[in-house]
Amino acid sequence: METISGIIRKRRWKYIGHILRKEADRDCITALTWAPEGSRKQGRPKTTWRRMLEKERMTTGWRSWQHARTIALNRDEWRTCVEALCATWREVDR
Repeated sequence: METISGIIRKRRWKYIGHILRKEADRDCITALTWAPEGSRKQGRPKTTWRRMLEKERMTTGWRSWQHARTIALNRDEWRTCVEALCATWREVDR
């Protein structure tokens, strides 16, 4: 039986694949790759959706969002990658 966190993670990456297949000038792509300027408040930064995605993306071995986009453009390859990643994370969650 799959855990709730595993289901959420799988759906999150399926949604990211959907976003990455869109044209580069769309707002959702801009929001995904945007890096805010300026300094932050003192202390530990909050875990945001974007930071969580960046961390998970780095553990997958995808060097950049462009690399992930290249994979996402081929739906079958993206689906295979997401399944493999979720299987790996399932082992970690146990």
